[in-house]
Amino acid sequence: MLMPYPWQAQAWRRLQAWRRGGTLPHGLLLHGPPGGGKVDLARAFAQGLLCSAAGGEGEACGKCRSCGWVEAGTHPDLCLVTFEVDEKTGRVAKEIKIAQIRELIEFTRLKSHGVLLRIAIVHPAEYMNRNAANSLLKTLEEPPAGVHLILVAHQAARLPVTVRSRCQNLYLPARASDAAVDWLRRQPACRGIDPAPLLRECGPLEALRLLESGEWGARATVLQQAAELLRGRADPIEIASQWLRLNAVSLLTCLESLLTDVGRLKAAGREGMPVHGDLLPGLLELAKALDFSRLFSTQALIRESRQLLERGANLRQQDVLEEIALHLALNPTGT
Repeated sequence: MLMPYPWQAQAWRRLQAWRRGGTLPHGLLLHGPPGGGKVDLARAFAQGLLCSAAGGEGEACGKCRSCGWVEAGTHPDLCLVTFEVDEKTGRVAKEIKIAQIRELIEFTRLKSHGVLLRIAIVHPAEYMNRNAANSLLKTLEEPPAGVHLILVAHQAARLPVTVRSRCQNLYLPARASDAAVDWLRRQPACRGIDPAPLLRECGPLEALRLLESGEWGARATVLQQAAELLRGRADPIEIASQWLRLNAVSLLTCLESLLTDVGRLKAAGREGMPVHGDLLPGLLELAKALDFSRLFSTQALIRESRQLLERGANLRQQDVLEEIALHLALNPTGT
C-alpha cells in the first residue's frame, strides 16, 4: 500500500481537504526540491482516489483489486507519463514528447473502469518539450468529467506560464523538517551520522541514496583531492578518472556543496554554519587558499557543467570531470 512520507503530512491533509470538499482541481502541480518523494505522493493519492475501500483520510486499503493494479503499475484508470526508455539501447529520453501527451489525451477520453475517475501523472513535467506542453493545454482548460491531471516538477518555473496558471500549485518542502530528520535518522544507512546537515542540501530520499551508495562518505576524499589539485600536487587526469567511479552529477553536486561551505567560511568565519561541519579543518584550509575570484569562477564552472549533464547534454562525463580537475590545478596555490 502506497502511503505519504512523514514530511508530506501537511500536503496530504490539503489534498484530502480538496477531496472531501469536492473541490479537487482537475489540474494539480506538485513541485519542490528533488528527493522529496513527490511522485510517490502523487501515486499514493491516486491509489486512494481509485481504491474501492479507501479509509476516512483517503488512504488506500492496499487489498482491493484496484490497489493491486496501482502497485503493479497496470491500473487501467491511471496513466504515468515520464521519460521513454529505448528498448534496444536502454537510453533514457531527454524530454517528454508530444506523442506521449497525445496518448495521454486519448487516455482521458476513455471510459473509466472503476470509480468514474481517470488520473494521469506527468513527471518531471518541466521536461515536456514545447509542443507537448502546448498539446496538454486544452485538456487542462477543459478536462473531461472525472479526469485529474497531476503534474510533478522539480523546477516549476521551467514550465510555461500557460500550463502553471491552469493548475492548482502545491509546493512540497522537505529538506530540514523535523519529520524528515527523524525519518532519515531511523534508516540503517544513517547510523552514527547527523542527518540534519545533509537535509540542508537535498531531499530525504536523495539523502538516503547518497548514504546507501557511499557518495556522502566520499566527501572527505573529494575534499582532499580538490586540495591536492589546488596545491599542484596531484595529476588532474588521474583525479578525474577516480571521480569517474562516482556518478558525475553527484560528484559535481558534492564539489559545489563543499565550495559553497568554503564561501560561507570566507565570508563569516566559523560562524558561517557550514553544512559539512565534520570536515571543518579541510574546508578552512581551502578557504585560506582560495581568493573569492577563483572560488566564484570554480563554482560557476561546476554549476554550469552539472546543469548541462542534468539536462542530458551530449557530453562525455570524463571530459567534463577532466575540465573541472584541470581548472582546479591551474595556477596552484602552493599551500
